[in-house]
Amino acid sequence: MSVRETDQIQAEDKLPEWAEIQRKTFTRWCNQQLKPRNLHLENLDTGLKDGVNLVNLVEILAKPATPVRYNKRPRIKMQMVENIGIGLKMLTDDGIKLVNIGNNDIHGGNMKLILGLVWTLILHYQISLDFQDQREDDKEEKQKEKGSGSAKKQLQNWATALINDLPSGKRVTNFTTDWNDGIALCSMVEAVAPGLCPEYGILDPADKIGNAQLGLDRAELGLGIEKIIEAEDLVNPNIDELSVLTYVSLLKNATPIIDIKPSDPQRVRVHGLEKETATVGSPIYFYIDTSAAGLGKLDVEILDSEGKQVPFETLEKDSEIKIQYTPEISGKHKVHIEYNKKCIPGGDFFINISEFIEEVELYADETEAQPELLPEEYGAELDTGLKPEPRPEESDTPEEDEGNFELLTEEAGAEEEANTELILVAEEIIADTAKDDDHDHASQLVYVLNEEVPTLECKPQTPVNTICAEEKN
Repeated sequence: MSVRETDQIQAEDKLPEWAEIQRKTFTRWCNQQLKPRNLHLENLDTGLKDGVNLVNLVEILAKPATPVRYNKRPRIKMQMVENIGIGLKMLTDDGIKLVNIGNNDIHGGNMKLILGLVWTLILHYQISLDFQDQREDDKEEKQKEKGSGSAKKQLQNWATALINDLPSGKRVTNFTTDWNDGIALCSMVEAVAPGLCPEYGILDPADKIGNAQLGLDRAELGLGIEKIIEAEDLVNPNIDELSVLTYVSLLKNATPIIDIKPSDPQRVRVHGLEKETATVGSPIYFYIDTSAAGLGKLDVEILDSEGKQVPFETLEKDSEIKIQYTPEISGKHKVHIEYNKKCIPGGDFFINISEFIEEVELYADETEAQPELLPEEYGAELDTGLKPEPRPEESDTPEEDEGNFELLTEEAGAEEEANTELILVAEEIIADTAKDDDHDHASQLVYVLNEEVPTLECKPQTPVNTICAEEKN
């Protein structure tokens, strides 16, 4: 970090764009180190204020022989500043020279000095020690290249050589703008773990964020490297080299955490396109399985009968991709699939799309008359209270049907009239019998009448018991 840059941070209330990217990257790096102790800081300016996170961070990096004592729950400024002093002393005891930074600078949230302190930790514990270990047997070379500038330069040389040796033609001369298209990162991931990002050579330079996100995702998937830098920041022309070098340094000694299979487009399988016909407006689904084909870039293109590209939706789950589209015009549609810019088995698939025909029920003779509904009177009880007689057989002519209906109504009315007369006679007999105190005979007569005409309730107008009581009085 140059003097001009640090002065710019100090002079402005809002961080310049490159410093904001650095702040986010360094914050994620600190949280990555603190994760084993379940500690987390939201911001560098306030996260180190009480000294607790600083002491834990230095303990994790420096690995002192004995744990240090500090105030784990500081409440006042004096306790916080004392914790910060303990953390800084641990660094000086471990051979790190600190310049122009004190306890109050960190407690006060001086971002310029805090960023410088974190870069010192990255450079010493993640970059310098790595290269010093490799040169342990060559003391003369170690002494010659001793210093932070040498370690940083070695990391740059290592990464540049690794990328430039790839056949993609990509050349890297810096750790800022040369990384903006994301292809350098994908090349680096493939160089560290062959087969992890084999499509690096066919990526579109215009798709900067997509390329950068691909490299970050593959590094996390295959190497277990956390995304301490964002794709949007990596493609930013104002990104600073310290942020890029911090992430690249994580790739230096990374080893695969998954079984990386070589990319083979011939092992891609497609399911659901066996049915060669469909109709306009009906969704079409098919699935592409790349689980046995290794990692790579899948390209799908759907063309309608007029040669126009058809939009489609994708849903990815593990190594299987679901494709869905709805044809809008009839004719022969073409589905073209490539994996890492190479055709898969079958290459092109064709679907014959027909016009949608609405299914309707057709009668053999459209002039055939449909059966008429029965009159409501046929299915309902008559007003007389009698249950309707079974429906008479249909006659050949409408006139005969009408006559049968009238005859049925007349017969029902005559029967009702006869039953009514019978009831009136029975009531008189019951009343006379009750006067003679023959209650059993009266009740029996009511029972017989009810059995004779079960659909009519036969009761005397005056209850039998009431008549008997009046006679006794």
